[in-house]
Amino acid sequence: MGTGEDAAYVPKPEVSVEKIEQAVGFGFTPRVFLEEIDKISVRDFQFQELFRIFDALDRHKGQLVFDTNLSKAQFQKTFGDEMTRRVKENCDVWEFGF
Repeated sequence: MGTGEDAAYVPKPEVSVEKIEQAVGFGFTPRVFLEEIDKISVRDFQFQELFRIFDALDRHKGQLVFDTNLSKAQFQKTFGDEMTRRVKENCDVWEFGF
């Protein structure tokens, strides 16, 4: 380990379908924790990658934990039917309204 600036640098974790499948290949159950997914633009590359991650977790029976400020209806309108179906079928959804 280095000192100074090098010691303080910690790379951001990266989640990808390939890493999920590699973990499954090693016998692990993939677990992904995401914060504030409503901040992702549904028109760009990040959204497509998020969908691929949801799909991989669905196929490999992984665990997905995420939070959002969207209601169930807003989530469906924002992320579409396919992603909403995966969440409905595979997640315990807790909605806290104020």
